This record gives sequence, structure tokens and C-alpha cells, in this order.
Amino acid sequence: MMNKITVLLLLYTLVYTAGQAQPVMKQVQLKPIHYEGGRYYYDGVRLMGGTYGVQVPLMAVEDDEVNRRFKKYRTLHTISNLVNLVPLAYLYFLSNNQAGSRQITQQEFWLVFGGTIVTSIAGESIARHQLNLAIDRYNVLILKPSSRSLGLSLEYRF
Repeated sequence: MMNKITVLLLLYTLVYTAGQAQPVMKQVQLKPIHYEGGRYYYDGVRLMGGTYGVQVPLMAVEDDEVNRRFKKYRTLHTISNLVNLVPLAYLYFLSNNQAGSRQITQQEFWLVFGGTIVTSIAGESIARHQLNLAIDRYNVLILKPSSRSLGLSLEYRF
């Protein structure tokens, strides 16, 4: 009798935990993403969280080109942000020079400062372009008509 109860409890525990371990998946219809003036909209609602707000819909489409372009965006965005630390690091190492402090010339200052600004803006522009290409590809994928639909479809790139 004890063995039967033990086996039943073990079986119940096994079935219960197996049932709890299965995630409930909900199918959600993907909607197009619109971008306007640096702001991103999903189903007409502005996405909070900046450009990283589009990450979930982009990854949900599971397309290699979309994933590659979003990863490029993240990498270029990170590099662009790290470039902003160059003047700070330069001034820190210059002020901690053990051989004595030397004065920063005006030309040197503007070269470091201006170069950082130009590099940061260029990097951010290229990164944003990669993100916009990923969004364009995403929209093409989710709005592509099925083979059973009637009508005409036109697809082009600028």
C-alpha cells in the first residue's frame, strides 16, 4: 500500500512539474514599424526605450538579414558611444603624466574634440541607417502577400 502511494505521489509530482515547465506561447500578429524623425512607431503607438524598443518585433521575424543588420546597428552604436570617451581619456592621461604636465595646444584640443564629434556623428548615422534597413526588410517580410492572394505586388528599393 505504501509503495502505491509513493508511486502515485511521484507520478503526480512528475506530471505537475512537466506541466508547469511548458511555457504558454501566444501567437501575436506582427504589425509594421514606422519611423519618422528618429521616432519609431509600432501599430501607431510610439515605442518607448528608443531604438531598442524595435528589437522584439525585429527578432520575432527570425530573418537572417534583419538580425545581421540589427547586430550591426548595435555594434556601430556602441562604438560610436565609446568614441565619446576619447577626449576624456586623453585629458586624463595627459594630466597624469609623470614627467610633468604639459599644456594642450589649441590645435591639439580642436583636433581631438572635433575628431570625436565627427566620428561620433558619422558612426551614429551609419548605425541608424543599418537599423532603418533592418526595419524596411522587416516591413517587407510581414507585408508580403501570400501566394493565395489576388492582386498585384510591387517591391523596390531606393
